[in-house]
Amino acid sequence: MTRMIASAPGKVNLALFVGALDSSGYHPLTTVFEGISLREYVVLEETVSPGVAVETLLYRVGPELASPLFDDEGTVGFAQMDTSRHLALRAAKLFRYHGAGLKITVHKTLPVAGGMAGGSADAAAALVAGNRLSGANLTAARLEELARTLGADVPACLTGGVSLGLGRGDHMERLCTGSRTPTSQSRWWVAVFSTTGLSTPEVFERFDHASGQKPAGSLYSVVAGESLDPRLREILSAPGDGVKAALVNDLQAPAFELRPDLAATAQVLEEAGVTWMMSGSGPTLVALADDRQSAEQLAVELEGLPGVSGTAVMWGPGEGARLERSLPAWCQS
Repeated sequence: MTRMIASAPGKVNLALFVGALDSSGYHPLTTVFEGISLREYVVLEETVSPGVAVETLLYRVGPELASPLFDDEGTVGFAQMDTSRHLALRAAKLFRYHGAGLKITVHKTLPVAGGMAGGSADAAAALVAGNRLSGANLTAARLEELARTLGADVPACLTGGVSLGLGRGDHMERLCTGSRTPTSQSRWWVAVFSTTGLSTPEVFERFDHASGQKPAGSLYSVVAGESLDPRLREILSAPGDGVKAALVNDLQAPAFELRPDLAATAQVLEEAGVTWMMSGSGPTLVALADDRQSAEQLAVELEGLPGVSGTAVMWGPGEGARLERSLPAWCQS
């Protein structure tokens, strides 16, 4: 077996409470992740030639789920990133393989620097693929331990469903499982992608300099880094749109200060009576729809807004990282 394929979900933060910077330079977090149906696909292939190669293909989500992004020469677009920091590479290198080298191909549907854990999903998928390809056959608990060493969002992408993250966001507790296909209990979302990304460190820096660290309308008082009030936990782990009253993100205000165009998009959603929030550190906004049909209609209506690069209909909670028999038809082989 010299080739293995795996996928993992992106995420939205149903709740994100951020504490003040501590003496070690980190912000304690209390966050609730929901794995969503948009997934990253990672292919690991053992090679005869030594060394590790990483290739990242970008796709734009559309009516046929995804289509490749092309540059001016008509070739498939690639993410410009430092491969030494590529989370899929870091995850894959945790295992020992039988071949002389390794090729990693990442098929991305989630925006780079978009607040939806695209890089963390790549890492989670690479962990699952590497575990099988190398023959390590580590337990789920051991894989989750490795995921925590790679980043705060990686365990959530590995497990899927709805999870509570504490501390630096990497200590996980599963609140409910995800599904492979949508059910009558699924939540339907519209992701509103921005034309440009947003730096997570810059958002946290602006948060540190903000006069107030808690957003208006926070449902309950939460000490960041500690567990949720039982009532809030119950709301956020329940199916359907009952979570509307509990959606909160402490990073939303500082992100909007850095990017007033996001606030303008949010105002359009507000005036339309749509429940919305920002995912993670932004800039992606997510709107909660009543059902699939209303989500599809809303996605079309939001496509032409200034600063919006596109929209995607998605549902959650979705299944965690898993092995795949083959790539989807929309992926470039």
